[in-house]
Amino acid sequence: MSLFNRFDEFFGPTEINKIETTYRFGEPLIGLSAQFIQRNRAQIKKDIKPFNLQTKTELSFQSYDNKSYCQIIEGLVASIPEDKSIFLLGRYSFDDYYLSFVYKSIKEGNRFYYIIGNRKIEFLTVHKSKGLEADYVILLQCNKDTYGFPSLINDDRSLQYVLTEGDRYLYSEERRLFYVAITRAKIKTWVLYDARIPSVFVDEFLNPEKKEEKFLKYPNAHKPWTSKADKYLLTLYKDGKSIREIAIKMGRSQTAIVMRLGKLGSNN
Repeated sequence: MSLFNRFDEFFGPTEINKIETTYRFGEPLIGLSAQFIQRNRAQIKKDIKPFNLQTKTELSFQSYDNKSYCQIIEGLVASIPEDKSIFLLGRYSFDDYYLSFVYKSIKEGNRFYYIIGNRKIEFLTVHKSKGLEADYVILLQCNKDTYGFPSLINDDRSLQYVLTEGDRYLYSEERRLFYVAITRAKIKTWVLYDARIPSVFVDEFLNPEKKEEKFLKYPNAHKPWTSKADKYLLTLYKDGKSIREIAIKMGRSQTAIVMRLGKLGSNN
């Protein structure tokens, strides 16, 4: 990310021309998706507007359980006019696992389809859908799991040692990928999630007040520790400030303060 948002530091004086007009989708998806992606302050800020102000694109969240999963998808497909295109999207290529037991599949070259309700519907991973669009999108398996969305594989803690500061925001790359997923539709996107284990991204949309509270309470959460911050932390601690007081002053959780103190103590 730093190669983009700090381009001038690497290559000299730079003119930035932002692409802020979308020809695919409209409100309320524009506002919802923009708010979601720009929670990561390392992202270049944009003010996205639709080319046609009359364009409307919906974003809806649909819970399921294992028994109702395929029936819900079939019901969504049945509600879509037959002349409209549909994408089934998954974070992984195996997110169509349950569909494979119920519906006939067809492969045409590099493209893969399911026959649902007598309609041929393409299944794609979110990565493969980049740059593509459909009238309707059904995003599958948005759950909290190792192979969920966000994927816990991609945010292994060891990666933090090689990421630049701009990419240290929690689930930064997965957040960008989720943004890609929900913005492929021209008319409506449905996000499907297991009611027992919804993705943290789903929870963020459904319970925005919780996310806002977290960001307001810990404004420095996920920011890398600097030598200056470490010095300030140790000064507060040696002055007898409580963990709670230090957390408030430094804009971090009490857990983060305790862990950092432990690490600084082990290094001395």
